[in-house]
Amino acid sequence: MTSITLSLLLTCLSEFESADNDHAVGRRGEVSRYQIMPGTWRAWSRGGSPQDLREARRVACLLLCGRIGDFRVITGREPEPEEIYALWNAPGAFAKGGYEMKRLSKRVRARCERFGNLYRARSASVPQAGLRRDRGRR
Repeated sequence: MTSITLSLLLTCLSEFESADNDHAVGRRGEVSRYQIMPGTWRAWSRGGSPQDLREARRVACLLLCGRIGDFRVITGREPEPEEIYALWNAPGAFAKGGYEMKRLSKRVRARCERFGNLYRARSASVPQAGLRRDRGRR
């Protein structure tokens, strides 16, 4: 996964989960702009605050990259944006269902579809790396 893709995924995840609100707390106690479960936060953070953008992004990146890596090993392919959100939002259920979207609840699948739409809309507006040179810098 290229860094621009990972960066875009994290940007979309933050927007989708909390509207980029560093102080968001979910109904089940999820913390940070990425809505990470408290126990997961404690296990993966370096003791930093969930409101710290850098720490939240670091933890989200570690979690997401690990889950995508597991998906690649098991399926032998790259996940689609909808599958990436399933890895984020319902990792246990998705893995238990053999990484098949049809085995997720309708509610989770609908969220995955909305995330996929957001990701594709944002990626369409991002210039491709290396195609455009900034003439003002050397």
